[in-house]
Amino acid sequence: TLLSLNNWIVARQHAGALDTSVALAHLYNLTSRHVGSRHPLTLTVLHNWASAFRIERNHGPAIEKFAQCAAERRDVLGPNHRDTLMSSLGLGTAYWAAGNSEQAVRILRDVARLLEDQFGPTHPDTLTA
Repeated sequence: TLLSLNNWIVARQHAGALDTSVALAHLYNLTSRHVGSRHPLTLTVLHNWASAFRIERNHGPAIEKFAQCAAERRDVLGPNHRDTLMSSLGLGTAYWAAGNSEQAVRILRDVARLLEDQFGPTHPDTLTA
């Protein structure tokens, strides 16, 4: 299934494979065609694709994909949904990695506040932000 393929690619990424952005690009196109570009599974693949770019230190595409994913998830899932917040967190960390600390801090503060409001100050997601 598409979800299994996504999970396999991400597992390879966690094992140190550095070429996962190409596989995730193909999977994103495939998933978009089969379930739609705004389907939660497609948005998960998009988030993972952005993460792959960040891991590969390809900052421009990472920022672009995280921004796209955060905006789509905000529209589809709502601004306070955990997945939306995780994509916004990814966007902040991508800006940080790219050396844009001002933009990163602005985003990360907003995400941390929303996560704390929703999950509390000691939740792992809040602490990550």
